[in-house]
Amino acid sequence: MMPREMKIPINVELKGNTSKFIRRNYHHFNALTLKNATMAYKHLLDNNGKMFVSLAGAMSTGRIGISLAKMIRKGYVSGLSVTGANLEEDVFNLVANKEYIPVPDYRDLTQEDNKEMLDKKLNRVTDVAIPATGMKDVEDVIINKWKNARRSGDRKFPHEFLTELLLDGELEKFYQVDPDESWLLAAAEADIPIVTPG
Repeated sequence: MMPREMKIPINVELKGNTSKFIRRNYHHFNALTLKNATMAYKHLLDNNGKMFVSLAGAMSTGRIGISLAKMIRKGYVSGLSVTGANLEEDVFNLVANKEYIPVPDYRDLTQEDNKEMLDKKLNRVTDVAIPATGMKDVEDVIINKWKNARRSGDRKFPHEFLTELLLDGELEKFYQVDPDESWLLAAAEADIPIVTPG
């Protein structure tokens, strides 16, 4: 059986150091898949295309906002499909990041370990625990928005409540990281569509 013809544009000009590194060093297996994806994405952007990005897993807690927010602000992303957890975790990262507690041995935790964290009001996301205090700052502000929306009959999607919360600046006094690292804030400022399936 003959291999199918490669449809990835292999002659795309890659200017950045990371892109050049990938082109030079990534040749087979998953490395080749990454290289092909890099070239295809560059080709898409060079031809005025946009990317619809899907986020699942603990990407916000993993700080995907550092790169994704820049991509959104540069116009490389036209929409997002994200889990509800990624929505709220991006906001929690803004207001509580310096209070996060690393859990380096998360693979070896027992039920008792998890119970102890729960009793201490620590919410574990894989290898980090987010203290409830940071969540409380967000909760105090967003609950008022929910109550006001209920009274007025104003229905919104979860991301709309959170983007409104970020855009109106009510949480700025709590920020612990640079807001330029918030993909949700970048998406709100760019007014790109967000879908939260569920």
